[in-house]
Amino acid sequence: LAGSSLGMALSAMRKADVDLAQKGDNILAYMSELGFSDPKLDEFDVEPTMDTIASAIAAKSVESGGERFTVIAVAISGGGYKDEWKSNFLIGSGTQHQGFNQAAEKVTGRLRSYIQDHGINGRMKIWISGYSRAAAAANRAAAIILDEKMVSAEDLFAYTFATPNVTRQQDAASYPSIFNIIGSFDPVPMIPFDEWGYTRFGAIC
Repeated sequence: LAGSSLGMALSAMRKADVDLAQKGDNILAYMSELGFSDPKLDEFDVEPTMDTIASAIAAKSVESGGERFTVIAVAISGGGYKDEWKSNFLIGSGTQHQGFNQAAEKVTGRLRSYIQDHGINGRMKIWISGYSRAAAAANRAAAIILDEKMVSAEDLFAYTFATPNVTRQQDAASYPSIFNIIGSFDPVPMIPFDEWGYTRFGAIC
């Protein structure tokens, strides 16, 4: 699952050297290959700014152990984001990193709308992933999903890669079902600095 999550995170990066309308082609292909349908892409087809965050959401019906449920995949774009990187420095003075929190709120808002618009009910499982800036947004979004009880911890699968610090929340490390894969010598996950009280939600791997 971690390997598939990395594949989803990398596929969600905006496709290079194509028109805006084709920027999300890779993630559409990846989700389709995994059997997900009804994809909804947001902000892939606009020029990135400090306030944008591109994401793709799709769903599939799965049966296991005699129970049927819906898996919702949420891929956040962590590449080709141009001016979006400026929000990395919008730290703010609150408990949550302001720039990453704003991006996460956008993504979770889209997720709520997707569930409502597609009439999804019954048991759901949410799979969310991102790389770099998108990892920070995915990390915070996963925490919001748990805080709002959109699904239980056993039905959340959050894998983030090269994840910057996102929060000063004291109990952040205790959040279940969130796994952050961090390279030992990668400078990106060191910002904002631990010395400022920042960390990530969930476990560091």
